[in-house]
Amino acid sequence: MSIVSLLYNKPMKQKRVYIYGKHAVEEALKNAPHIINTIYLSPQMREKEILSLISRNKIKTEKIDLQRVSSWVEGNAAHQGIIALISSAGLSISFEKFMDDFKPEGALVYLDGIQDPHNMGTIIRTAAAFGASAVLFPQHGASPITAAVVKTSAGAVFSLPLVAVQNPQQALAELKKKGMKIYGLAGEGATVITKEKFNAPAVFVMGNEADGISGATRALCDHMLKIPISSKVESLNVASAATAVLYAWSTQRER
Repeated sequence: MSIVSLLYNKPMKQKRVYIYGKHAVEEALKNAPHIINTIYLSPQMREKEILSLISRNKIKTEKIDLQRVSSWVEGNAAHQGIIALISSAGLSISFEKFMDDFKPEGALVYLDGIQDPHNMGTIIRTAAAFGASAVLFPQHGASPITAAVVKTSAGAVFSLPLVAVQNPQQALAELKKKGMKIYGLAGEGATVITKEKFNAPAVFVMGNEADGISGATRALCDHMLKIPISSKVESLNVASAATAVLYAWSTQRER
């Protein structure tokens, strides 16, 4: 498994994200080479595809210095002879830029105040797996795209747009005007996810781990959905709920 570690350059106060392992770096090279600053290589690195991608994208490379690498790698994880320093700012785009060539189709996922980076990473991976077009999240009051998010997403952060939203209510209202139907997920939702007919482009809103969907966001939802679960369990983790609703949506999409 490829690992990601997050460090801070104290003099400049700039966030640094190091990803390592062949899979993680290859995904970044294929899908987002513009965010890669430097790739550190072991002299033993012989992966032709990776080396070709580095050359094609004209990425700066340096030899791995084992003393420096020890502070970039979590625990005793193997870096497989390759580490990339990437720009955390390049991992997301603004809502305004996203809307420049937006077409109302498929599905989007909006994370309404998700705090746990592992939940965020898992939902991003799930969204990519089931064919969602993008994942949106508020610029303030939620987990940013951190190293833990990248790690948990298993490279999915490089395969679909991650959209930082300055004004969530305004953004959702704009998506509604574009023809997107807004679905909220809540235990008291009126419709079971397997009974809903997803006959319009959809935005699935996933609420905060403790408080659920905020009142202002809930007011913009066209429908509140629920997931049928046993009475022995009070609720599902938000990442599990996202998996269930996106799977339900994807099964209808394939028909």
